[in-house]
Amino acid sequence: MRYLLVVLLTLFSSHAFAQPDGRAQRAPFTGVRYVGDEAHIEIDGEWYVWRGIDGIGYEELSAFAEQIAGRLWQSRLEEDLDWVLIEHGTPAGEAVDLLVSPIGGGEARTLEAVPMTKENRQLIKRRQFMARFEEARQKRERAESMCEPRSMSWPRRSASVMRMPRCVWTTSTR
Repeated sequence: MRYLLVVLLTLFSSHAFAQPDGRAQRAPFTGVRYVGDEAHIEIDGEWYVWRGIDGIGYEELSAFAEQIAGRLWQSRLEEDLDWVLIEHGTPAGEAVDLLVSPIGGGEARTLEAVPMTKENRQLIKRRQFMARFEEARQKRERAESMCEPRSMSWPRRSASVMRMPRCVWTTSTR
């Protein structure tokens, strides 16, 4: 019984998180941001509201991504769009047609033959990393500004671990 459970868990987890091949690491856009229920995508330096890809509506694709990836659905659409399309049964070719509309309203139009490239996906990943790094830096700065650091004589356990500053909370106003 235990063996059967292990086999089933392995099959289901590998299906949910596997990347079918190296092709599944491409994207047609260089940036994605979410504003309310809308996904805004950047193509050639311009931002658009994403309405669909290769005849599949954005609502359908996002619902499918949420079904297969759960709470990570936005990340899957941004980083692993190729994989989502393969799982959906509509794999992308070397280029895709994107249905977009201008931010703020306007008529939807199709951007034809937008190339799916690894470089676009790498740029998305790099931007996400930098955004997380900046968020952590700002969080640390806010924490440091709210307290007075103790003397530097306390021992540090590990220099490789980024820790919040040890502080002495004061009530004095200088």
